[in-house]
Amino acid sequence: MPGRRTEPSNLFLTLGGVKCGPVRSADGGFARGEVVTLPPASGVFQQKHISTVQYEPFVVAVGFANAAPVYDWVADTWKGKFDRKSGSVVVTDYKLEAKRESEFSNALLTETSFPAFDAASKEQGFLTLKFSPELVRQKSPSGKQDAAAAKAKQWLRSGFRLQIDGLDCTKVSKIEALSVKSKVIDAGTGESKLFQPEPSTLEFPNLEITLSEVSSKTWFDWAEDFVIKGKNDESNERSGTIQLLAADAKTELARIKLFGLGIYQLETLSTEKVSSVKAELYCRRMELVVKP
Repeated sequence: MPGRRTEPSNLFLTLGGVKCGPVRSADGGFARGEVVTLPPASGVFQQKHISTVQYEPFVVAVGFANAAPVYDWVADTWKGKFDRKSGSVVVTDYKLEAKRESEFSNALLTETSFPAFDAASKEQGFLTLKFSPELVRQKSPSGKQDAAAAKAKQWLRSGFRLQIDGLDCTKVSKIEALSVKSKVIDAGTGESKLFQPEPSTLEFPNLEITLSEVSSKTWFDWAEDFVIKGKNDESNERSGTIQLLAADAKTELARIKLFGLGIYQLETLSTEKVSSVKAELYCRRMELVVKP
């Protein structure tokens, strides 16, 4: 796989035979042998050889204008449905003619990351996918790719809206970066030297939320009940959503559904100019919905 690129028109993703459109960046996919060192059989020189071969995970940054298989893969994985996907990352020239292709087989999605949601940011935001393939092959492709969709549905990190049942979220200014991880183990039997990824556990992140102190009363009331008074069984947990909005601050591009929220820490952050509150919540489960 070539080194990391940042031109969205030069890198394209294919999943299950479907051209899913341009990606912001792509890296990984190269083979790495695990070196084993043994004591000298005789003399003073150590013995070394390669035991297993593992392909480094691909790390691909996408926007919200790609084809449905990209987001379906994420949504299914977050529900515990660990689908294996085959596809490729294609590198093109400036005319969008395909020049190189890294073809991968039976990949598992191992991590999905969002950057921090920040009302003060002017940066474009991307969803980063990390997936672990069983096999990667380099090809010499032909044909032309289409980058038209990349110009639509751009998401800025400032374009978000948080909603949590019973809480005043109108003054939320920041949600720290989120990363959902699916850990994999080697399910190889020893007959093959190739690393064979198999899903083991699914981990959803906690939330770190910053909001203005003037809108924090409902948060402090919940923290008093949930943490101090011990009313923290499942019936007192809450649900919510994070909406990702287009540049017009109205059109919804995607939605992260939040289930089983429980507050476990709340602190006031004061400066000379402003007072804010940082809330930390655990989350049992999330779901991703991307608008067509």
